[in-house]
Amino acid sequence: MNRILDAVAVTTVGTLSRLPRSFVLRLGRWFGAVAHRLGGRKNPRIRTNLERAGVDNPAVATGTAWRHMGQTMFEMFWMLDRSPDEALEGVQIHGMDQVRKAAAKGKGILLVTAHAANWDLMSMALSREGIAPVAVIARNLRTPGLEKKQIRCRERAGIRTLVRGEAGAGITAYRWLTKGGVLGVMMDRLSAGRRISVPFLGNATRMPLGPPELACRSGAAVVLGLSERLEGGGTVVRYQELETTGISSAVEMAKMIASALNRELQTRPEQWFWIYRRQTAWNGEYTLTDK
Repeated sequence: MNRILDAVAVTTVGTLSRLPRSFVLRLGRWFGAVAHRLGGRKNPRIRTNLERAGVDNPAVATGTAWRHMGQTMFEMFWMLDRSPDEALEGVQIHGMDQVRKAAAKGKGILLVTAHAANWDLMSMALSREGIAPVAVIARNLRTPGLEKKQIRCRERAGIRTLVRGEAGAGITAYRWLTKGGVLGVMMDRLSAGRRISVPFLGNATRMPLGPPELACRSGAAVVLGLSERLEGGGTVVRYQELETTGISSAVEMAKMIASALNRELQTRPEQWFWIYRRQTAWNGEYTLTDK
């Protein structure tokens, strides 16, 4: 099945990359609308999660979330066979001065983000600025053809890919930070290893403790980077250095990062990828998990 999905994905990338971006975005919205109608059991789950997130009309927001997911997926596929300049054309960028300030400290930058709008644009925009070398931690997709395209796309933008779980990835990530590099990590996705249950848009998510530990050990600055989809289909990318003074443990660092993610995404929860996994309601307990 993975081979079939991989072949379909690679073919889709090749097809979409030949089309204008504006048309790809419209096509993605249409695909999302169709997926919403065919969503079946996923729709009640997404609607419940959005209700916990505090949206005014969860039923309407569910359809909006599907359309955002369609747009983002199609745009990210489109980017894989395009140049970095084409991918970043028209993208609004705010807060690069905060990235420069963080980089000037000389201890590297942990760039924390979430699956909202087109998250790949953040590392691409940073790499183009040339402030510091950029690497990202990515998971194995089990679709080798698509994964190769993603890695090549990042390489064209000057971004190194560290695959989570591979031997030596943790040491490489630590050294990357100590040499002053930028390390991009997703903080809203289930992963193996030590995790902590934190509040996330009214739900509970298990945030990895590995990246916060890297920041604590290396003394790296922590920068929050998030993308936002604009009404016309464009994207704005924002960077914000987070205050880490007095934080010495990975647990406290994770709580701080979770709070920052919540604060920013609460204004647009329907742009997060709710289809990713089942959510449970936040019960107020910060629970540690070692497996």
